[in-house]
Amino acid sequence: MRAIASSPRHGRSAAGFTLLPVILAMSLIAAIAFLLNRDNAITVNLAASQADIERARYAAEAGLQAANYAVQALGCGGSYPLLAAPVTDNNFGGAAYTAYSDRAVGSPMTLTSTGTYNGASVTLNRANVYAYQGTRKAWVLQPDAATGKDTYLDDSNVTRNFGGMTILRLRSARFESLLQFDLAALPAGSRVIPWYDATAGALQPGAKLSIYKTAASAAAVDSIAALLITRTWVEGTKTGAGVADGATWNTYDGTNNWPAPGIGYDARTLSTATYQVALGWQDLDVTDAVVAWMSGVYPNNGVWLRPVGANITAAQNARYHSADAAAVNAVIRPMLVVSYLLPCGAVAPSWFLNPSKDNRLNSASVNQNYGTTTTMILKGPANESRTVLEFDTSRIPSGTVIASAILRMRVTATAGATANPKVINAYAVTEAWVEGTGAAGSGATWNSATGAVNWTTAGGTYSLPLVSGATEEASGLSPPPAAFNAGWLTWNLTALAQAWFDGVTTNNGVIVISTVADQMTIPSGENATAANRPQLVVTY
Repeated sequence: MRAIASSPRHGRSAAGFTLLPVILAMSLIAAIAFLLNRDNAITVNLAASQADIERARYAAEAGLQAANYAVQALGCGGSYPLLAAPVTDNNFGGAAYTAYSDRAVGSPMTLTSTGTYNGASVTLNRANVYAYQGTRKAWVLQPDAATGKDTYLDDSNVTRNFGGMTILRLRSARFESLLQFDLAALPAGSRVIPWYDATAGALQPGAKLSIYKTAASAAAVDSIAALLITRTWVEGTKTGAGVADGATWNTYDGTNNWPAPGIGYDARTLSTATYQVALGWQDLDVTDAVVAWMSGVYPNNGVWLRPVGANITAAQNARYHSADAAAVNAVIRPMLVVSYLLPCGAVAPSWFLNPSKDNRLNSASVNQNYGTTTTMILKGPANESRTVLEFDTSRIPSGTVIASAILRMRVTATAGATANPKVINAYAVTEAWVEGTGAAGSGATWNSATGAVNWTTAGGTYSLPLVSGATEEASGLSPPPAAFNAGWLTWNLTALAQAWFDGVTTNNGVIVISTVADQMTIPSGENATAANRPQLVVTY
């Protein structure tokens, strides 16, 4: 009976021990639920805070855009929004922004914008922001042997360098060409832009590479591709013989290898152009390359030209003048034409043109042609000698506004110097003429414009009034003083050059006529010393 009587006590004791774990479990669940609810609340708050920050960031970005718009609208006139008078919007979708420039005028500048939303604040800066001059400009770069860099590679002569050749070559599965142009003269921040040519009725590239084909050839259906060169390279001086001192098919400097033979370019093609069979300019769009170089996105190692397809063969004669071409071919060396907007406060680079043709007209030898002589003479009025020059401006884009065009000629010696100021005037030539080869009947003389057709007026036909009188470059005196007998003389041809570019006046060049008896020697466009040749210095 006791045993029976004691059973309830054991049963109650067992029930008590069973309840304790249940209570503990319930307490743990409650604690976990509390923590989960608290974490959910924190997460919600963090998410809300992050959303506020993002909204503030969007507002700050909008502020940068608004400030940049205000700056560009004002252009080079200045009075940009500053900290004291910023661009603001207090209800940008419920957020707000305040934005301003660190300078009131000029370029480059730093824009700062602060966006706020629901207590969150984000400040952003954008450095090196440029405002631009309103007139589109063009820059033409056409280097000579001293300043140019180009060569071609030969898959059949993989160890030979051709950096000293006067030509560049392209041929399917054999010849490929490399060119590089120095863009250092183009002001930092210049913005390369395509432009619409109303005359041609077409959009023109922001940067155009042109190479001049030496002769017409048979038809070809293939194209030429332009690609970015991926590393530095050496032009070299060889003409296919001797130990290579520059790029070959195998190497980029005569010693060190390209990543693979004949492959030193980015495989992504910049542009292609249908192979031109006619004599003349072959143009390729290199806008993307110049934009990448100017922005620092890609190093300027130049452009690699490759035939596309197998049909540009020896019969197609894909030969082009190189930067090493002789002086007589100076105007058809490789050329880079860049269309761009100039940053406020920057000065446009100048383009130095040598004459496409020049000549001496001598009243003492009225039928003598001097088309290939390396010097010309200025003398007047007895036994008069005049200089006629023409500059090829055809590659400057139409519609270009000329800031200045200055003719420079260097006097290297004077015989029979007089005590008179050197009144020497430039006039616009009104008839077409031929430079000639020096042979009788080959070109312009005192009497003849072409060797076959006479000038309307002997001594060269020109219009009045004069375009410009001479200035001594060193002193700025016009006319040059009596003591002048050597140095640079200049003539301001800006208005005439603008008329040439606009098509208002036919470009037959200028004639320079001296009114003094001093016999001045002037290097011609054929002179061996390139720095002494006549120049037309164009800024636009």
